[in-house]
Amino acid sequence: GVQQVGRTGEVAVGPLDDGLPGRVRVKDVHGNWHSVTASAAPGSAPLPVGASVLLVDRKGGRFIAIAAVDELTNSKTL
Repeated sequence: GVQQVGRTGEVAVGPLDDGLPGRVRVKDVHGNWHSVTASAAPGSAPLPVGASVLLVDRKGGRFIAIAAVDELTNSKTL
């Protein structure tokens, strides 16, 4: 399998939350897109479709995702 932990992707089917897992589109080292099953990390806010996420872990056949923070994203804390 392709190692995708540590890569950023985009939520394709979501939101990713405490419920059922969704899907994230992520590009591999060769520039090919893959769709992987992912859930939000425990304690994470829901990650809506179109959100940029970082895959931080893999458990039981699914990836664990958190919001990807970069210079272009100003996350607002409630």
